[in-house]
Amino acid sequence: MSSSRIQRPAARQAALQQQATLDALVGIAAARFKEQLTSMAGRFGAALADVGQPGMDTREVYRRVRSGKLLKDNGYAYFHLAATGLERALRQELERLLPGDAARDVPATLSLVPLEVMDSKVAFGAITRPFDIQHSEQLAALSVRLGLFLGKGVLRADANPFRPEVFLKALEEAWREFEPEEESHDLILELLRPALVFDFAPLYEALVEALVRKDGQAGAVEACRIQKTDDAAAARAARASGKAALAEQLRKLFGDDAPLIPELPEMP
Repeated sequence: MSSSRIQRPAARQAALQQQATLDALVGIAAARFKEQLTSMAGRFGAALADVGQPGMDTREVYRRVRSGKLLKDNGYAYFHLAATGLERALRQELERLLPGDAARDVPATLSLVPLEVMDSKVAFGAITRPFDIQHSEQLAALSVRLGLFLGKGVLRADANPFRPEVFLKALEEAWREFEPEEESHDLILELLRPALVFDFAPLYEALVEALVRKDGQAGAVEACRIQKTDDAAAARAARASGKAALAEQLRKLFGDDAPLIPELPEMP
């Protein structure tokens, strides 16, 4: 039996096992998210009902009270929209990290991004930043472990499929679908703050623990050290290659009898 015939079933089995692990991670995140949705919707409703803030006009008071009552009376609908939206978003994020998806991510043609879209991304980035800062260490550990599991090294922060932005965006999109009045769609943005959403820490701990149990991966700190070591080695190799190329050019210009130029000391 040829080695290729053996490798193909082995590769398929490895891919199936990898997908099973990713499905399990999505299940963990979705379950933790659902556990928090009911109490979170209650906090959203209470915040909307707080109409004693200075400078709030009559129309603003009406919108907030009406949206708060809608959420209180139909919280199950928002629960369903947010839960299904999050699971769909997580799977899409993970698909972007799998082999064969890079070509689909590259746009066929370059186009200008509308100014409104850019403004929206900047505004939402300001919303997610407090969550990113609050859970920076856990996010870094998760990026290391998930990247190693996928064979991609350490994932960039914006490539982590479980970053807070994905959860917050699911909450926002669910609200826009849930709230029939377009003028009240932006009310969700002021609700997406750490005091009202939920604590991501237990969720991230569960994801990291699942990856540790799966592969017994090295510690996150050790993985970062290995990555830095590899990067330093690559940089040294590049410098050595550049010096060799320079020496060859000098020999061509001055001939083999040209005096040798002493090597410069290695830069740190």
